[in-house]
Amino acid sequence: METIKNYLENMFMHVKSTPEVEKAKAELLSMMEDKYEELKGEGKSENEAIGIVISEFGNLDELAGELGIEENVADSIETEGIHVTLEEAKEYCKEQAKAGIRYGIASMLCVLSPMLLILMGGLQEEHGFAEGIVVAGGLIPLLLIIACAVAIFIVTGISMDKYEKYEKEVLFLDYATKQFVEAQREAGKLMFALQIAFGVFLCIVAVVPLLIVGSMELASDMPCVLCVLVMLAIISVAVFFFVSAGTKSDAYHVLLQEEEYRADRKRKGSPLQIFDSIYWPVVTLIYLAWSFLTMQWHITWVIWPVAGVLSAVIEAIIRAVSRE
Repeated sequence: METIKNYLENMFMHVKSTPEVEKAKAELLSMMEDKYEELKGEGKSENEAIGIVISEFGNLDELAGELGIEENVADSIETEGIHVTLEEAKEYCKEQAKAGIRYGIASMLCVLSPMLLILMGGLQEEHGFAEGIVVAGGLIPLLLIIACAVAIFIVTGISMDKYEKYEKEVLFLDYATKQFVEAQREAGKLMFALQIAFGVFLCIVAVVPLLIVGSMELASDMPCVLCVLVMLAIISVAVFFFVSAGTKSDAYHVLLQEEEYRADRKRKGSPLQIFDSIYWPVVTLIYLAWSFLTMQWHITWVIWPVAGVLSAVIEAIIRAVSRE
């Protein structure tokens, strides 16, 4: 009966409480209890009885007229937000996982983009290459790679535009849909933890070669340059795991309306949404301005890892203040 009561609470979660609604809720609970006891008396197992009760009384839209709360249910759907069906939730989770992989690849390209420029800068110091060769061999590939990454971000963003309403509007899920999303999240918890842990491991390992070579007294800077390239390559893989795993996990937060996607925050407007919409465009502007004014592309790339760490710190502070 506890399962049935929880199911009933979920059914009425987004229906505004009124005397009529509370009366209908008590009446429906009585009907469900009677059916449950009847099925148990016929020899059905507990799980079988619960399944039949839920299948028979599980759709509030169909029962609203019989219970006399049809207008209340219709008003709650219209005013509270969007009803997400089981099929829609499955499709959203699937598309979000695909988008996470594409976003991860684009993020990898952003991290990898300055590698040729850094290498050409090192070779220029070592062999005295002309500046034109450095620009042609380093800056042009950087811009082309960034252009590819931006194209992936834009195309993926456009393909996910139809789901933007899930992040901004209040959602409600029926019991079966909510159970599915929670089960999917539970099943993916271990993989998510492994991906994040592996990404952190790679970030730590990435700086080891540079630390070792940097502690040596070498006549040439090329070993350090090569270690920077290795570091970027390893970090790019870590970034892929962070972005792809995080994007997939966000789908569950969106559907279950947790953390920054909580229903009350959607009504007020999420501080994190405002922060994200401003922060990264500003970082990109600073990066491009600094790089073009100084032409020190082999140094200015450092703004991205610094911005990433700073972003995490600021978001943690915003979450803490929001909870408070």
